[in-house]
Amino acid sequence: MTLALAQTPGTPAPAACPLVRDAVDQAWLQYNDAEVDAAKGILQGAYESLPCQDEIIAPSQLLDLYRLDALVSITQSDQKGAVYATLRSVAAQHEGARPPESYGPMLAELYDTWSQRLGGALVAVSVDGAGEVFVDGRPVTYGAPLQVAEGEHLIQVVEGARARSVVVDITDDYVVTTGAPPPSGVEAMPPMLPVPAPVPVPAPAPLEPPPPASPEPAPVSSSGRRRPVWAFAGAALAGGGAAFALGSAYVSETNFLSDPYRGLGAARTDTITKDAQAIRVAYGVGYGLLAVSGGLLTVGVVGLPASGAPTGVRVQVPW
Repeated sequence: MTLALAQTPGTPAPAACPLVRDAVDQAWLQYNDAEVDAAKGILQGAYESLPCQDEIIAPSQLLDLYRLDALVSITQSDQKGAVYATLRSVAAQHEGARPPESYGPMLAELYDTWSQRLGGALVAVSVDGAGEVFVDGRPVTYGAPLQVAEGEHLIQVVEGARARSVVVDITDDYVVTTGAPPPSGVEAMPPMLPVPAPVPVPAPAPLEPPPPASPEPAPVSSSGRRRPVWAFAGAALAGGGAAFALGSAYVSETNFLSDPYRGLGAARTDTITKDAQAIRVAYGVGYGLLAVSGGLLTVGVVGLPASGAPTGVRVQVPW
């Protein structure tokens, strides 16, 4: 895709545009006063003002906007709004921009999930022509494409003393045409391909439970404890179930990270959210069965008190 932002001589200066940092500060004041709806309205106005910004917006300002929008959405129990705001923050900086702890664990978990998924399929934004071009506050020059995650990006081209801004949803390699001739002596470089992700190691096959054995009397040690045979069989069954659940979760997570959701349109977010929840449940079941297996194995090794043996503390009281 190509975006043409040619310089236009004699273009009149635009009307005053609200500054993003001022809007974020005002939204924080409303949010801290429990005026959540008012904060949401201010943030929506900040989104609408992005195309009229005539100064370069720093990456930190965009991240502040997106993070606060996600936090407000979480407070409003708006899961979709929180996901959309997180997608914008990952697009602006797909690595190294985990929200501070003050935003809470849910926002950090959303960023970790989406940065891992979108960071594996980057696209290149390149510049055709001379001039200063910024993508989400990061400079891009002719001959040096910038690798970004798919999603909404703020593209700004400096024209004289001000910048022209536009918000673009980038899903493939993108070219920004400035309209100025390329700088002399600089050779354009082809877009760099993202480093391929390591090939995942297949999960181990589920363990087969041992065949049922004929019941035998539980051995009794000299310490007066018996070691039930059923504990070992139960530990093996629980271990097999744990291996199966963890293996299934691993395979599902591998498929999840391979991005099978292209072309789903509006149903994309709901489908991805449901799949992520299913993977977490599968991991939880697997680790739970693993804990049960360990507990049963401990019972089998340590043993239980032998029948007839005292199991508590006996207290004698004189009458």
